[in-house]
Amino acid sequence: MTDNGDVDGNPLTKTNYHGGLGLTFKFPGDAKKLREGSKLKLWTTYLRSHGRNLTLLRYPHCTRLVQVGLPNRLRGELWETLSGSIFLRFSNPGVYEGILKANEGRTSTSTEEIEKDLNRSLPEYPAYQHEKGIDTLRRVLTAYSWKNPELGYCQAMNILTAALLMFVDALPIVPLLTVGQIHVRRTGFLDTGGALRQAPTGILQASFQSPGDTFTDPKAARRCMAHCWTNGCLRPWFNGVSQ
Repeated sequence: MTDNGDVDGNPLTKTNYHGGLGLTFKFPGDAKKLREGSKLKLWTTYLRSHGRNLTLLRYPHCTRLVQVGLPNRLRGELWETLSGSIFLRFSNPGVYEGILKANEGRTSTSTEEIEKDLNRSLPEYPAYQHEKGIDTLRRVLTAYSWKNPELGYCQAMNILTAALLMFVDALPIVPLLTVGQIHVRRTGFLDTGGALRQAPTGILQASFQSPGDTFTDPKAARRCMAHCWTNGCLRPWFNGVSQ
């Protein structure tokens, strides 16, 4: 694999990926240790044979590849496809841009809280030391708060969204958050006011075993995901299974 994503001589340029901020500011972790090249090659072979995005056919081999791991360049695209949020986005074209335009210049309690948290959202990641990354995060959180006024903006949404934006473009984020919020509510991890219950807080605390662990530490992130997976709060979302 070359730097621009070529696999077996077949160019897959950056414009073919929904790689989020990671395409510009680099993805977290060591690509060699994470076997990014081999995972990208396996997934590219599967997608060439069985479709991509809306046309993806999910055979048992797809599940096995998920267990092998998602390459960072395709992670956002596959999250969107396998969660089913891609159908929400395509059935509601222009919603993200429309919400931002319709509410331009407006403020609310949510937008005020968002502004306070922007510089506390994974500040160690290079994108969030740059105006482009901070503005992308602001726009996504603001759009979601207007899209879902009942929930608006709540604690830790900035961290979750900042992590997703490393791998997912801004456009698919609002549908992805919507689908995720629906499934998290179904698991009982959100109370009626939209705040996280104590259970997932304990899961996250158990996932980060030392003070130096962060969401951009691959080992800590894998422990976090393993705990969340074991407790059932992420399976429906990332597998795209309707319950």
